[in-house]
Amino acid sequence: MSANPVSPRPRRPGSWSGVRPRPLVACLLAAGLVGVLATGCGDDSAGPTPDETPIELTIALGATSAGPGDRIPITGLPADEVVWAVVSTGGDGHAVAFLERAGAGRGGDQLIVPFFPDDPGTGGGVQVRITNGSNITSNLVNLQIDALPPAPGAFAAVVADLQVLLDSWLLSAGTTRAELTSTPPADLPITDLNLLFLHNLIDNPVNPNSLAAFAAGEIPMFAGESIDRDLLDAMIGASGLAGLVAEKTALADTLGGPPDSLRAESVRALRALPRLDRDCFEGPTFGAGPDDCDWLSEAMQYQSELATAAAAAATRVEQLVQGVVLAGLSLTPAAPYATATGAILWAAATIEDASIGIYPSHLLSGETDFVADPEAFAEDFTADGAWSEFRITATSDGWNADRAVLEGLLQILGAVGSGPGDIADALGDQVDGAALEAFEGAITGYVKNQATTAALQEIVGSDQVDLQFCPQTWSGFDCTGAPYSVGTSSNESVLQVNDAAQSYRPVDVGSAQLRVETIPGAFGNAHTAEDKVIATNPIEVHIDPFQARVGTDEVVNFTVRVENAENTDVEWSSTGANFVWNAKGASLTTPSSPWTTPIEVRARSIASTGLRADGVPVRDDVSLVEYQDSLVVVNVTPRYECISNDSTLVLTADVIGLDDASVTWSIAEGWGSVQSTGPLTARYTPPSSGTTDDTVRATVVDHPEAIGDAHVRVSACTCFFDIMITGGINWLESGGDIAYVAAWGDGSVYAIQFFVMVDNPDGTVLGASVGTSDEQTAPQPGETGDWRMSLAVSRGSSLFLTDQSDDETAVFLTIDHATQTTMEGRMHGTIASRDQQGNIVSTALVDIPFRAGLFEGGWPCQ
Repeated sequence: MSANPVSPRPRRPGSWSGVRPRPLVACLLAAGLVGVLATGCGDDSAGPTPDETPIELTIALGATSAGPGDRIPITGLPADEVVWAVVSTGGDGHAVAFLERAGAGRGGDQLIVPFFPDDPGTGGGVQVRITNGSNITSNLVNLQIDALPPAPGAFAAVVADLQVLLDSWLLSAGTTRAELTSTPPADLPITDLNLLFLHNLIDNPVNPNSLAAFAAGEIPMFAGESIDRDLLDAMIGASGLAGLVAEKTALADTLGGPPDSLRAESVRALRALPRLDRDCFEGPTFGAGPDDCDWLSEAMQYQSELATAAAAAATRVEQLVQGVVLAGLSLTPAAPYATATGAILWAAATIEDASIGIYPSHLLSGETDFVADPEAFAEDFTADGAWSEFRITATSDGWNADRAVLEGLLQILGAVGSGPGDIADALGDQVDGAALEAFEGAITGYVKNQATTAALQEIVGSDQVDLQFCPQTWSGFDCTGAPYSVGTSSNESVLQVNDAAQSYRPVDVGSAQLRVETIPGAFGNAHTAEDKVIATNPIEVHIDPFQARVGTDEVVNFTVRVENAENTDVEWSSTGANFVWNAKGASLTTPSSPWTTPIEVRARSIASTGLRADGVPVRDDVSLVEYQDSLVVVNVTPRYECISNDSTLVLTADVIGLDDASVTWSIAEGWGSVQSTGPLTARYTPPSSGTTDDTVRATVVDHPEAIGDAHVRVSACTCFFDIMITGGINWLESGGDIAYVAAWGDGSVYAIQFFVMVDNPDGTVLGASVGTSDEQTAPQPGETGDWRMSLAVSRGSSLFLTDQSDDETAVFLTIDHATQTTMEGRMHGTIASRDQQGNIVSTALVDIPFRAGLFEGGWPCQ
């Protein structure tokens, strides 16, 4: 309830005058238990306000007779309106019955049948009418309410069970009845204040108005009043309250109080805390150490059990309040039954809440961590990884002690019949949420501002009511391994986990998440987990220099860098004659005369452990050593061409480095012929029949080492390509087959995939595609121009790619001619090799002229 006093409203003329305060206080206390005022407790005859239009409802009940607490379908209620049912005997007897609306999930509106207002022990006929206390009313419908069945001794049995529960709660707190009664209230720890109230309420001998005294018929607060004890027992029996308390008694025996380790540091130490004006007091830490995961698990499981019990009790209490207490308000005399029942409900349902908040209940995901060693494997790893130090942090909710203190005082005030009569004036005939707030404010103001202030000061040691335990934090618990944590892999095809050994092992190159998480139930209902990415990187071999253009009789020294390997040794090989090497480096002496075919120098990783046990795929790198005269370079155009047998081709040589140069032409490979037509031009003539791939060479006069080649395919010219990639990799490939597949959607091409047939021993792979994106549409038949495309080249251990987000590493498709079945153009731009962080390691220039055929049910290049 609220701790902020609200001034009561002025008395309304004629409102509630002459009404005994006890039934009203009992009604509102009972309603306060469920946090909503679902029914009214007084006259419902107020008419509509001037601004409201009267509404007359026609209602019907699904049964003509029922017992107290039964549910009867009721139809005719307005949607989304707060209304209640008034049950009347036709005379002075009436009660407010609880309505359960369709929104509660029961399939329709229902009426909770109350006790018969005049005499619940006999039952009788009543009339039911719906109202909202203002402008909504309904017809009257008849209902026969059965008599309450007798339940001899039910009230005394409930009190006896409450005494057993109190003993269990005292044991949990590490105190006794004698210690509670002998210690001045101001010296009691805050955690024991609620127990003091319960002891006084249930059976403290110094309280003559306790429940035990009431059950024994010795309570002076009702001296001179006639109490129908058989009827009280029948009410308790019909409510199911005895069963609820008995269940809680059995649960207390099961829990048996907190484990011994939780009592290592008694809450009695809180007695020494200074009562200062601050937000909250530091709660108990129970002496737990950072390595005591057993304690943390035990504490959080106990907290979870308490919370489950409290939630179950709260649900039962809500049902009981709705079906019993509110329906029993019209008993004569009503106060003994309603206040006693309400006190029992409060005692049975709220005790757990007082201690739940001081135990750890949550695990902070942001504070969860573990050590994974390693987080990155070499491809030739020799040992499994392992995780350790799975550390978790727990917190408690804290406990608002002033709420328990205030609720206890309100229950005692209600039980002894000393509630303030001004409560009725504050409420008038309102029954909505504002009325409940006014009631809470009036009661709180009474407790804080009248005679009970002195008693409150004695208990809390000051005039401050706001007493709270701060939420606590227990950090750094190492809960690695069973029975507290478990490890799993997000991708078993890449990373396998051995949970029993707390280890993990790569089974393929790639990455996967290693998750370490708490085992369900090990820490009550709390759970936390932490993920770490475990990568297994392929071995990469890098030769330096990756390309050398040198003269004759020169010595080229090579070094090698091997990444992602435990064994960094390599095996060298070369197509050159004068080549020597060891595991870390190599040396090549170039020939004494110019050479035309580049000399290859290759370094291959010889790692043979882990994923490298089978040696597949090969991890190597290749460097090309080329002869180059620094003064003379020859470029022949066209560099490639495809012609038919009855055509000729004009070739032109461009000599760089000489002011006045001429070339001689020859067929370096193939069956055609070439004839010079000038110092730098020639005409190539193919064979009269058949197909051939010819290399036409231009050699600079007086510089035989300076040559330039053109590649000519003589065929139907459906498919042809000429690959030239230079820089981070060096790849020259002339001739061969290239085809493409066009994917169609809505009558248009939306993607094109190229297939390049490369026949070489290096395992080189090239993939290329162009498609529709936010920036462009795929090329359509008949279109020419430029399109940004994707290109990937894998050669040796190197992978070069385009980057769609980086203009510096982009490749474009230039289409010169395209039909429904053929395409002619050029792929050109820059590709890059990157490290694991995305940084560019090296780049290469791409130039691939091509003619391609469309793949339609067969290879188009045959």
